[in-house]
Amino acid sequence: MKKLLIFIGLLIVIGGIAVYIIYNWYQKQVDIPASESSNIVEIEIESGESVKEIAVKLQAAGLINNSDVFYWYVKFEKIAPNLQAGKFKIPQNLTIAEVAAFLQKASGNDVWVTIPEGKRIDEVAQILDEKFLKEENSKFDKDEFQKIVENPDAYEFGSEIVRFKPAGKSLEGFLFPDTYNVKKDITSKELVDLFISTFEAKLKAENIEIDSHQTLSAYEVLVLSSIIEREAKSSEERYMISDILQRRLEGKMDGVKLLQTDATLLYELQDWEAVITDQLKKNDTEYNTYTRVGLPPTPICNPGIDSIKSVMSPAANEYFYYLHDDEGGIHYAKTLSEHTNNQRCYINKNPDYCL
Repeated sequence: MKKLLIFIGLLIVIGGIAVYIIYNWYQKQVDIPASESSNIVEIEIESGESVKEIAVKLQAAGLINNSDVFYWYVKFEKIAPNLQAGKFKIPQNLTIAEVAAFLQKASGNDVWVTIPEGKRIDEVAQILDEKFLKEENSKFDKDEFQKIVENPDAYEFGSEIVRFKPAGKSLEGFLFPDTYNVKKDITSKELVDLFISTFEAKLKAENIEIDSHQTLSAYEVLVLSSIIEREAKSSEERYMISDILQRRLEGKMDGVKLLQTDATLLYELQDWEAVITDQLKKNDTEYNTYTRVGLPPTPICNPGIDSIKSVMSPAANEYFYYLHDDEGGIHYAKTLSEHTNNQRCYINKNPDYCL
């Protein structure tokens, strides 16, 4: 009898562990985007289609990774009666939960807008203008949008995040890059409110308090985040570069508090592809971090959440220099002489300096 009870107890424990593992796997599947791509896929849900048929169709279109998980999610949440028939345009980077939520709304009056990370406010305005020019009855006005984001002090916004913006500054850095589903007749002011409120919501969801940095103000966190967004090419690089730049700001690179970042020069030129020349580095302007110590006066783009995280939690390292080669690979250096060798090797293509 005792052995039987022990056996039953083991079965209960094993069963509990299995249920826990399966639930966590299921929850992870529900919350993971089907793709990193924001490409829009057109799909038609026909009247009378079963949840299983819809799930299979979504997976075949690349909008979800697992039709069974979608099926059970809809069943568990009891939303099957709310799924709508019609033609939908859905980006591939949504989660199962987001796709299910979208299919509960009647199609035909929505627009998907993707704002990539690292865009200036003028670039955001251009993206929106190109998108809404295609829509009938659009209320978006590019000039009005730029007027609002460049002179926000004349307007009221519903989100508290704008309190971190110094008076007189634009909303550069506050227009959160994301994929948005909006009404075709949304106004310029409503779009600005949406971008700001989404930014605030994302920070809250990630438990990020940008006003809790030990040495930087909340606004300075955004400024540095925007520089890292343009300087780094991967998530790992962001955290490494963040530590390098913060130590430069502290004057730990030969006692000079120069950031020496090319991205700030390109921001002023409004051309991310411009060639950085020695003359450009010598041209003393408020965004020239080769001639002026500290941070530039404003963010240089609208950074993503990962760049902001990197400022709050940098990856400690001993490097002070970095550069990217033609293939985008990054090369770090601890000393100026090492960095100079990297420049000769990877930029000037001199093999004699390649270690």
